[in-house]
Amino acid sequence: MSRKAQPHSRTKMVSARYSKAEYLAVKRYAESLSIGMSTFVHRCVINELKRNNVPTTLQSEDPNQLKIETD
Repeated sequence: MSRKAQPHSRTKMVSARYSKAEYLAVKRYAESLSIGMSTFVHRCVINELKRNNVPTTLQSEDPNQLKIETD
């Protein structure tokens, strides 16, 4: 029996290509923060969206409307 997905679970994936130098820079910096590369990249992207007031979630009352969710 499979588990039901949580409403805000992360189920979509995005891939990116890096040069060897870029990859090592991201990897080393993430390691310096004691987090994985995926977590680091995810945080960077979400922070960039928030910084530019780009909607990141769906409003429950209107699934076609995005909103910015703040901590």
